[in-house]
Amino acid sequence: ELQQVYQQPDQQDSRKDGIGLEDLDEESFQRLVDERCVDNVRMLIVDAVQNAKTGHPGMAMGLAEVGYYLYRHVLRYNPRNPTWFNRDRFVLSAGHGCLLILLGLILFRYCLLEDLRRLRKLGSRTPGHPENTVTDGIEVTTDGCAMEGISHEAASLAAHWKLHKLTLIYDDNDNTAEGPITLAFSEDISTRFKALGWNTINVDNTQGDISSFKDAISAAIDETGKPTFIRAHDGTFDEADVKKMREKMKWNNREPFSVIPMNNNGSIPCREMQIQANHGETLEREWYSKLNYFRNKYPKEAAEFEVLLNGEVVCIRPSGCYPGILRKVCEQLVKVLPGLIGGSADLASSMATRTSHLTHHGVETFAMESVSMQWQEFQMELHCIKVALSH
Repeated sequence: ELQQVYQQPDQQDSRKDGIGLEDLDEESFQRLVDERCVDNVRMLIVDAVQNAKTGHPGMAMGLAEVGYYLYRHVLRYNPRNPTWFNRDRFVLSAGHGCLLILLGLILFRYCLLEDLRRLRKLGSRTPGHPENTVTDGIEVTTDGCAMEGISHEAASLAAHWKLHKLTLIYDDNDNTAEGPITLAFSEDISTRFKALGWNTINVDNTQGDISSFKDAISAAIDETGKPTFIRAHDGTFDEADVKKMREKMKWNNREPFSVIPMNNNGSIPCREMQIQANHGETLEREWYSKLNYFRNKYPKEAAEFEVLLNGEVVCIRPSGCYPGILRKVCEQLVKVLPGLIGGSADLASSMATRTSHLTHHGVETFAMESVSMQWQEFQMELHCIKVALSH
């Protein structure tokens, strides 16, 4: 398979004249494998939409390299234990582009290829907007909130808290469902995030060359003081027609929903994801080893952590009718509920909800018993939802 593609005269890769596959160094060979796996991902997207006769292929097609690279080389996952607490969390803030995440889950064996054949079918594990109660591996999906006002508040807070482990990948494809983005949007999105205090990186074109995105992700991982905003421009396709796309991908004689086979059993894309899955399993074992050390050295704190780990978090929204009463109640509850979280939307003094256990959730503060929520009700509710989903 790889030899056949490698020998195509129009392949744009790092091949040198007279050099065969067996002569490639490990990095060059891996790049060739990744490129062919991305081709496979794109054709699976085409087949899924053609089969369902409905769907949104644009974002998934445009960011196929990004999605594949994240799942294969970056994300800390263990498909054998989807709820591992210390996993990386991939939040898809464009639920209609769910094929981007579903393909990763299928190759990672969270789902089966047969699930892709049932895309957007009633009762399937691959609905049009995936939910974490339906499909393993889904954290949470939303629908275009990066262009809505709430994103400004959240991004500002993330920068203020210096959440350097947070990376936002912005699909700058210049399109909306109604036409070009210039119909309703003209701001410099990178400058906005830079002003908010984010580390900003522009990647001009991810198609056919993932090296620039790889460098951007490496820079995000190395950043220790700011969250990172990566603006990824995925370019456009010259051929929209499925037949021409198959020709372009050297995919003419394959059945729908094909995956590149290996010489023995299985497929090349699944083999690649299995390598990352095995790595994730190793990372989980190492994490539990550290947790056991923590249990032995700090038994009281470890017990409280495990209460939170098991999702025993209580969220209370105060009423404005009885100032002071809630504070007295919370003073008692917090003694037995380390996960108790309350907030007053910047009205703690007038509502008399400030307790002796108050913790301002500031830049270097991670443990909390109650949180100073200096936002209005909508963001406060979303903050509680985030906490509930974080286990």
